[in-house]
Amino acid sequence: MTLSPFKKLALAALAIATVATGTIATNDTAEAKPKGAFIAGAIIGGTAGLIAGSAYGHGYYGGYRPAYYGGYVPTRRVCEFRPRFNKWGHYVGTKRVCWRAPIY
Repeated sequence: MTLSPFKKLALAALAIATVATGTIATNDTAEAKPKGAFIAGAIIGGTAGLIAGSAYGHGYYGGYRPAYYGGYVPTRRVCEFRPRFNKWGHYVGTKRVCWRAPIY
């Protein structure tokens, strides 16, 4: 699986946030202390959520978006009949297969 540079950056940020939260949350003794670790984890988790939500909202995870269309790609429905074969290789009929194709 090939990761885009943005996904690599997001995974690295998530790993750093996880390690930082684990480091902050460790205690030497089992005593009731202030809620600093919980607050730090909530802040780091909330920030990671905002970054991921922003990336999703701006189309980084939206699929095929060429730059010269400004993020919008007009599509059309394309259908064709394809032959179908069973597991022994015998022809059993045709099936209509449809998909969305960009219009250029």
